[in-house]
Amino acid sequence: RKVEAVARVGGIVANTEGSEGTWTYAAGLNYYIQGNRVKLQTDVVKVEQVPLAARSWLGDANDGALIWRVQLQVAF
Repeated sequence: RKVEAVARVGGIVANTEGSEGTWTYAAGLNYYIQGNRVKLQTDVVKVEQVPLAARSWLGDANDGALIWRVQLQVAF
């Protein structure tokens, strides 16, 4: 198989007083260029409420976030 569908459910907890945790949901694809030696991975992650203690460049506390990631993994 060259292409693999992946999914993940996770949680995030900020290490600050009074902060609550939140859930994350991700779905993506892995493309195996040379087996496990070289593969391209991509996914989209939805964070329900970003656990920030205050406003920052990431956004306001409790805003949702949608994150797209791409990674090329090479084993030596």
